[in-house]
Amino acid sequence: MELVRLDKNALWELYDLAKDRMEINNVANSNPEIVLEMKKEWEDLAE
Repeated sequence: MELVRLDKNALWELYDLAKDRMEINNVANSNPEIVLEMKKEWEDLAE
């Protein structure tokens, strides 16, 4: 899984790279728990 956003005001997008290597299908809405977990990891690293 890859969590991305275009800028600090954009919504987070989540892509399942094992199934969607071109990052076409944003699966964030169907996986909110993964988004929250990965977002926290990103914020911890960014501090």
